Amino acid sequence: MRVFALLNGGMDTASARERVLRYIPALKENGIHLEVHVAGNLGSGKTGKLKYLFNFGRNIFQSDAVLIHRVHLSPRERKILRFFGKPTYFDIDDAIWYSIVPDEEGNPIFSPRAENLLETIRLCRFVRTGNQYLSDFVQTLGVPTRIAPTCVPVSDLPPRRKRTGTRIGWTGNSSSFHYFSICKEAIQQLLQEDASTTFTVIAEKPPDLPGIPFEFREWSLEKEREYLDEFDIGIMPLADDKWAGGKCGYKLLLYMSLGIPAVASPVGVNKQILQNPEAGYLPQNSKEWYQALKALIQDPGLRDSVGQEGRKVAEKDYSTQVGLEDLLRDLQQPAPSGETS
Repeated sequence: MRVFALLNGGMDTASARERVLRYIPALKENGIHLEVHVAGNLGSGKTGKLKYLFNFGRNIFQSDAVLIHRVHLSPRERKILRFFGKPTYFDIDDAIWYSIVPDEEGNPIFSPRAENLLETIRLCRFVRTGNQYLSDFVQTLGVPTRIAPTCVPVSDLPPRRKRTGTRIGWTGNSSSFHYFSICKEAIQQLLQEDASTTFTVIAEKPPDLPGIPFEFREWSLEKEREYLDEFDIGIMPLADDKWAGGKCGYKLLLYMSLGIPAVASPVGVNKQILQNPEAGYLPQNSKEWYQALKALIQDPGLRDSVGQEGRKVAEKDYSTQVGLEDLLRDLQQPAPSGETS
């Protein structure tokens, strides 16, 4: 089986890596070959665009199915897709029909690409959604869905290095820096109370955090694991809005897979991932953020037990083996019209 996969990025893009690219070798072993293309490489001028559209159509013609991850097709691309009529599946792990930041009153704003995105989704046989929230929205478009959680590798862990002090850490993209406001006061107070407690941010650029001293690590795929191993506590603050509600907990699961005790906002799928209160903390306000972080800072044994429980959850329900089974299911057993699971 040959699948034309149109993705929003390569291995440096977390969503494309963790939901599609990581599985290429295992898919091949199961008789599924992915022809991967990253969207946006149109070439220059009219000739470049025509060449792109020709190659786009040729790839669809030569494939048995099409898998689109987080990419909105242009009207011309949609016309080509309709012409060949190949089974098409959409994969999504964020509410990307909304802008990241709501309006001044906190109401969601549809992104400029929303129209093309929704029209693309309507062409698909079904949509793989990372959580129920996304599934509920897609179903309003009349398109069947299947829930496929974002999953993470859960490998053997080396013994954690002993060091003095406690390091709180966050990893992610700069587009999420504004969520630091959720836990800023708590972290600031904790750093002031104990000089041996430090804060590290891993991203493509440093944030602007006045009043909070932090160590910055520039993200790279090669260095990510090394930097995460420095964390004693991992945090995932989120605002309770329609954009964040679509998030699939990747950051949280990444911490948990490495046995790092996690503290996350009780937004969206985070509540499902941390149903077991012994596997992590879900503070609802600044006071609870302070209390959760303080408890973990003061008690290394508690950090170990929470980290171990979190890792069990990641291994059982969100490992790449689970993700592979979901992807094989969706590519090998297309959903009949109307199926939602």
